[in-house]
Amino acid sequence: MKQVINRLFGLIERKLTARWFNPFATLYLNFRTMPLRVAYRLPIYVYGRVKYYNLNGSIEFNCEVRRGMVKMGRHDDNYTLSPFGELYIDKSSKIIFSGYCSVSAGYIWKVWTGGILHIGNMNSFGSSCTIICSNNVTIGNCNRIAFNSLIMDTNSHYTINLNNFQVKRTEGKVEIGDKNWIGNNSRLNKGCRIGSGCLVGASSTVNKNFLQCKNVLLAGTPAVVKFEGITRCFSYAIEKEISTFFNKHPDTDTMILDENYTDPVEDTIKFFK
Repeated sequence: MKQVINRLFGLIERKLTARWFNPFATLYLNFRTMPLRVAYRLPIYVYGRVKYYNLNGSIEFNCEVRRGMVKMGRHDDNYTLSPFGELYIDKSSKIIFSGYCSVSAGYIWKVWTGGILHIGNMNSFGSSCTIICSNNVTIGNCNRIAFNSLIMDTNSHYTINLNNFQVKRTEGKVEIGDKNWIGNNSRLNKGCRIGSGCLVGASSTVNKNFLQCKNVLLAGTPAVVKFEGITRCFSYAIEKEISTFFNKHPDTDTMILDENYTDPVEDTIKFFK
């Protein structure tokens, strides 16, 4: 009986704290930034409060368009205070989606004039994640970017080297491969290039080319390779199997997986629907 009561109260608590679907913001964003033939399908759902600025750019989908495949502001991971989201898409700029995407509350996405932000399939962003794109930011598939992280392809302001009076370009590129885990409070700055299957330690700053690296731990400021041959488990089924093992063996610190272990990320699709 106590279990039933706790489940009932848990359901009430989730409903009371849920970020509700925002129909006006949803309609406005879709029809403001996409052609009518795409917008009427409502591929983007918006939740909670949001601030729109200068939506003179465009949003594109280079995949089969489905209703609500991108959800902005739906989740709130309770790690940061996230009252609303902010979206800025300047003229001649664009956001390109290649599949499902979940953006938690408190996001700030700013794509300046001429910038291209490309988001792959099945990516999720934690609360209060910020993306500043002045030139080109490309994010692959199945990445998990934890709360309060920043992705920024520009230094914003020019600096002058007083030894030779050189001024460097402020804009660059950011490229993230597939199936990476970006720890909370991380900074992925201009020049950041990350391969696939990598981990970025919390509060790290990545501003170098690690595109050839695979399954490594990057950490520090600036980030360096700290460990090789490591990756995160993404599959819900595998994660449940591991949790069950440790629950049954409370005195055991390590589980040995079969050497033929795979990580089928397909089962994570239910998170995005």
